[in-house]
Amino acid sequence: MKITVYTLPDCQPCAATKRLLTRRGAAFDVVDVSTDALARELLASWGYSAAPVVHVAAVKGLVLASLATRPGVLVDTAARSARWSGFRPDALDVIAPKGAA
Repeated sequence: MKITVYTLPDCQPCAATKRLLTRRGAAFDVVDVSTDALARELLASWGYSAAPVVHVAAVKGLVLASLATRPGVLVDTAARSARWSGFRPDALDVIAPKGAA
């Protein structure tokens, strides 16, 4: 599973998302959309205008199925990916469970 967190500077929900993932020992990439025009365009094409946006790729079946039950989480079963906007402890619990570190 590959986790990417799209962030902005001084964004408290972004910091909370990264803190939770770090505390749980999850590996993730961070993309600052204030300095990355391609990332800004990608998020706009997905319909997002607020940060953070979390994109999870190469998701296994049960994790993907669990994410699909979360309101506001967009799941692409063909691509085995999911994404959402905002600090979402419920979705983060699925991809980085408590006690998994």
